[in-house]
Amino acid sequence: MFTITELLLHSDLYRKRCLTKPNEPTREITFHCQIVLIQMAAAVLVLICTISFSIIYFRVTMLVLKQPHGTFNMSNAIHLTTC
Repeated sequence: MFTITELLLHSDLYRKRCLTKPNEPTREITFHCQIVLIQMAAAVLVLICTISFSIIYFRVTMLVLKQPHGTFNMSNAIHLTTC
């Protein structure tokens, strides 16, 4: 949630401060605009890592809790951790 908000805020800031009209001089190469782009890239990286971790965590949890006949039981996870 935080990274999505961060992306929206930074993209709005980039649009307002860094993108210029055709008759204005370019500002995309200024230090401030480069920092905003780096922050947006970092927020995208965090979002991708969070989504991939959530998918892996959910799949591993389902694998651990699944019983041979297809139902889920917490005792499977308890037995697995005590071995």
